[in-house]
Amino acid sequence: MSNRDVAVKYLDHFCKGDVQGVEATLAKGFHLKGPLFEFESRGAYIASLSDNPLEPATYRILAVTEGDETVSVYYTYDKPSGSNIIAQL
Repeated sequence: MSNRDVAVKYLDHFCKGDVQGVEATLAKGFHLKGPLFEFESRGAYIASLSDNPLEPATYRILAVTEGDETVSVYYTYDKPSGSNIIAQL
């Protein structure tokens, strides 16, 4: 599976609220540093998602770009409370 496929699969699981599916797409050495949260491990991230269940949402991919080691996904993220355009590396 390509990095692009993994990124899109992660997004699909995340938007469905499927925490187990999200976990399955993350590398063992996963870490996240974003504007709202920072997690040093896959386990810490998954625990946070489990403690604060994901609200199912819809999304529409606007663009995907790839480098040798990176994938950027640009998408609309639609929840009942509103819609956002998100860029995720």
